[in-house]
Amino acid sequence: MNHPETAAIARSRRVPYGLLVIGVLLVLPLGVSSGQHSHGAVLTLTWPRVWSGDEPHYLLMLNSLISDGDLDLRNNYAALWQGSQQAGLLFAGTPLDHHTKWYEGNRLVTWGGGASSTHPPSHEYSWHPPGLPLLLAPLLRPLHDTRWVEPAAVACTALTTLAGLGFFCLLVRGYLPDEMPVWPAAAVAFLGTPLWHYTRTLYCEPYLATFAVGAYALAFRRSAHLSAGLLLALGMTMKPPFVLMAVPLAAALVGKDGLWAMVRLGLPICLALVWIFGLNYWMHGSAFRSPIQWAPGDISAGAVGLLSSRIHGLLPMAPALLPVIAAWPTFLRRHPREALALLAASALYFGLMANWIAWHGGACYGPRMIVPILPLLFAGAAVMPICGWWSFRPLRGAAIGACLLSILFNGVAAFSHGQVWMCHPVDVMVRWLTQ
Repeated sequence: MNHPETAAIARSRRVPYGLLVIGVLLVLPLGVSSGQHSHGAVLTLTWPRVWSGDEPHYLLMLNSLISDGDLDLRNNYAALWQGSQQAGLLFAGTPLDHHTKWYEGNRLVTWGGGASSTHPPSHEYSWHPPGLPLLLAPLLRPLHDTRWVEPAAVACTALTTLAGLGFFCLLVRGYLPDEMPVWPAAAVAFLGTPLWHYTRTLYCEPYLATFAVGAYALAFRRSAHLSAGLLLALGMTMKPPFVLMAVPLAAALVGKDGLWAMVRLGLPICLALVWIFGLNYWMHGSAFRSPIQWAPGDISAGAVGLLSSRIHGLLPMAPALLPVIAAWPTFLRRHPREALALLAASALYFGLMANWIAWHGGACYGPRMIVPILPLLFAGAAVMPICGWWSFRPLRGAAIGACLLSILFNGVAAFSHGQVWMCHPVDVMVRWLTQ
C-alpha cells in the first residue's frame, strides 16, 4: 500500500474518533447535578433533571399531554402543589407560578396578574408554544405517570443536539479541503459556545439549533428540500419567529434548484403556519390571538448586550467568536452563495432577538435567545486554517487560545449548569477555588 493511500485511511479513522469525543463530552453533563449555591460537593452524579426557568413548565405540558391527552394545565398545576412530580423532582410540592395566559375580551391576562379575575378561565393554556412537548409526547408516552419522564425528556435534548452535530459536519464538510478533519470546527461550534450548556436542558433553543443547521445542511448537501422545510416547520411550532430562517435559504435556492425546490421547502412551512393559527383559534378564540405579544425594545442595546454583556453576551462566554468573525471574509469569498445565506439567517434572527424587550432571555446562562443560530454563525470556523492570517504564528496561537478558552468556559457551564445562571463561568471557577 503506497503512502497516499495510507494517509487517506489514517485521516478517515481520525475524524470519527474526534467526533466521538465531542459527542461523549456533549452528553456527559446529563449525569451531573450542581446546585446554584452548593457549599459541599460541587458536582453530584444523578439522573438528568430540569433545573429552573421555563424548563419545569415545558415538562408539565409534556406530562399533561402523555397523561391527560390535553394541553389544559389547570389540573396539572394543582397536582404539582400537592406533591406531584409533573414539573420535575425539584418542584414537587412547591407553589410554582403558572405560566398561563388567557383573554378577557381583548385584554391578555397572565396568571400572576389575573389570578383574582372575576372571570377565571375554564382552561389554562401555557403561554409557551406547545411544539416541544408535542414533539416529545409520542416518544415518551410509554413512560407516562412514572418518574422516568423527566430524565428521558432531558436526554432527548442531548440526542437532538447530537443530530445537530451530525448536520453541522455534513454542512461544513463542503467548505474544507479533503485532507482537513471536520472535528475541530465542530468542537468550536458545539463545545465552545453556550450550546453545550443548553444540551442538558429542556429548552427549545438546542432543538432550534439542530433544526436550523439541519435545514441548511439538507438543502445544500442533499437537495432534500422537503426535509429541510419540515425541520423549519418543526422549529416554528416551538418559536413562530423561527420562520425567518427560511427566508435566506429560499433566496439561496432561487435560480439553482428551481421552482419545485421552493415548493417542497415551503409546503411544510405553510402547514406549520396553518397549525399555529388553528391553535391560536382553539385556545384563544382567534387565529391572531397569541399568548405571546410582540414587545419591541431598544435594538441597539439588545445587540450590544447579546454580543458583549458579561452575563448574557456571546463574546464573554465564547471568545472564539473573534477568530470565527475574522474567518468570515474568507468564507464569503470562497463560498459566496452558501455563506451569504448562513450569514443572512444569523443576522435576521439576531436582529429580531436584539429588538425583543427580553433579549437577555430572563434568568438563564449566556445569550439564550441566539443559541439557535450558533451552528450557522460558527460554520465560519471551518475555514480558519485556510485563512491568510492563520499562517502567522502569533495570530494562529491567539485563535487557538480563544477556542480553548471558549471550550473551558462552556465546559464549566455545562457541568455546573445550576451555578452559572446569571453569572460568568469564571465566577463559578473562583467559587470552586475559594470553597
